[in-house]
Amino acid sequence: EDGILLPWNEFAGGGMSISNVTFMNFKAPCIRGCAHCGRGGSPVMGDGAFETRFDGMTFINSSQRVFFRHPNEAYFHDLDGSLTGTGIKEDYTRGGSIRGASFVGSSVLRPPGCTPSNMSTHGTGGSICVGHIFRRMWYEPKTPVMWVGKALCIRTPEQTNINTCATMQPECNCLPYLKKAWRAHVWLVAEGERYNLAQDLQSHELADIVEFKMMLWDAGPMEHFQFSHRMLEWEAADNFYRPLYWSDYDGSGKNQIYPLNYNYNTTDCSAVGCGTLQPAPAWPTVDQDQRAVYVLGNGTQGDVPVPPANSDLWAYTVLPDQDGYGAVHTIHVRGKTSGWAHRETVVTI
Repeated sequence: EDGILLPWNEFAGGGMSISNVTFMNFKAPCIRGCAHCGRGGSPVMGDGAFETRFDGMTFINSSQRVFFRHPNEAYFHDLDGSLTGTGIKEDYTRGGSIRGASFVGSSVLRPPGCTPSNMSTHGTGGSICVGHIFRRMWYEPKTPVMWVGKALCIRTPEQTNINTCATMQPECNCLPYLKKAWRAHVWLVAEGERYNLAQDLQSHELADIVEFKMMLWDAGPMEHFQFSHRMLEWEAADNFYRPLYWSDYDGSGKNQIYPLNYNYNTTDCSAVGCGTLQPAPAWPTVDQDQRAVYVLGNGTQGDVPVPPANSDLWAYTVLPDQDGYGAVHTIHVRGKTSGWAHRETVVTI
């Protein structure tokens, strides 16, 4: 009755592979990710997001190929088009440029190029994505402490408003806090995309993130991902251009790393001392966002300056509010120049 129930792939280093399997006369879905998630112990329901690779798959009188209990349960990477029925043969995993197709859970957070499939309608439904690579993302707020346990809400740049439900349904922008295994928040992120992150808070809980931990699984060579936080209070420099706010990404909270789109000049001296921080003119890389430009807490459409794709790991940019009180802070996560690797750090702002 059941098809293949896939294992927990935490240490798989790119995911396990399944080749040359035929499914015949399956009434139930043929493939499901994270078999033991939510079956007692740990990990819990809502976890997963690990990659499994497929080729040489055949389906005979088996209409439901894959099954998702929630949108971020699994990433089924189709190497030859036989799983998704697209017929696209990828060469990306061998250093080429053709990314092929994949099955992922349907979600409002999926990028353009993902379409709900009638071959995955059970559970929360699956989508076929062409030309995208996905990675597992884990995110944990550390400070303010009262944010720990809160849902994490994610908005894509194309969205103006979000659905704050955290019930692991396709229409939800928010993720529940997972209480076992990899505690905190887990979801699938698409390579080359940017995600706006904010905890689901009551008005009396509003504050700025001070410290968070993040880990991206199996980032490929020079793959890049970007994550933005809306800061209620941020000034890069004072009226004398002396640096005020900065970020640190080694967990020490002591290294003053300044925004990539600002120039720090140690030899620029005045009566108040040496060292000035000023915006770099005509920043070349931006990402259009429906809520980029903020005045008195209200965001409107505009361009968010972002780190270029080849920027250093953990480099960041800021877009100050027009009223000068806050900013959009965007951090850059990049793979190594060669090989696949997890990328992990603690960020202090």
